[in-house]
Amino acid sequence: MKFLYWNINNQPSPFEETLRKLITDNAIDVLVLSENKLIPDDLLLTDTDFLSVPLNQNNKKSKWVKVYYKKNDDYKITHHTEYTELENEDEETLPISNKKVNRIQIFKISGNIDDTYFACIHFPSKIYHDEITHLQVVPNYKEKIHSLTQNSKRLFIFGDFNMNPFDVGMVEPLGFFAHNNRELITTETQFKHGRQNILYYNPSWSLLGDYINKMNYEDNKRSGGSFFYREKKSRCLYWHLIDQLIMRKSLIDEFNSEDLEIIELEFIKKDLLKEKVDNVNKLDHFPLQFSFNFKTHNNE
Repeated sequence: MKFLYWNINNQPSPFEETLRKLITDNAIDVLVLSENKLIPDDLLLTDTDFLSVPLNQNNKKSKWVKVYYKKNDDYKITHHTEYTELENEDEETLPISNKKVNRIQIFKISGNIDDTYFACIHFPSKIYHDEITHLQVVPNYKEKIHSLTQNSKRLFIFGDFNMNPFDVGMVEPLGFFAHNNRELITTETQFKHGRQNILYYNPSWSLLGDYINKMNYEDNKRSGGSFFYREKKSRCLYWHLIDQLIMRKSLIDEFNSEDLEIIELEFIKKDLLKEKVDNVNKLDHFPLQFSFNFKTHNNE
């Protein structure tokens, strides 16, 4: 099952033509869009065999995340949380209650595979929040995700983390505790700092930097991130890998590492690298592609 995640920064129609081409060219089965408030479902789904996942929502406003998947008889995807809008721009308050959540949406894949959950996440902006702020809010998000999925071991999380793979919110036990080497994930949890912490595998580390492990460097170089920011701070990285995928131990063997890719679209890269950018919203993220070979009930 091949996924495509993209933060599209509220791009309006006719942007759906680009999406249709990506779906076809990359044989996508599940499309997840965040910051998607302006593209009606009927435009995107026209001339495709995709379905839109109905959202459990408490109002009729357009939503920042939408999920679409290819019609099939083997599985279905359902929304597993109640949708609510961000109620307070002060991220320190993190307005999440027992049923209503912001910036986290959880979906369940069921059918000819064991129930598998995925959470699409959109963290507070890296432009306005530092690593320590993110580390402080990760436990709230993580606890909410684990609670809403009944602590399922068949869980993967992806989206706009607004953190690099090496940021403390990603690697510390208080954070997502996400390692860059699957051989380090020998158990589901690990005892650190006086408590058991759930481990995650983060294959996204392999997307850092401009080098691809192939013979001819010139033909296989890349930008080395999913988001470009020309910040004024001393730690000026330019390319950031903030769109990532992490997973629990039980899914590592079903993950296809060869399909993990940041899809670099040249027209986006050209805009990102401009010295001066106008105030008009533009695409500012590359899409993230990945896939799993989920074990079916027939081949267990």
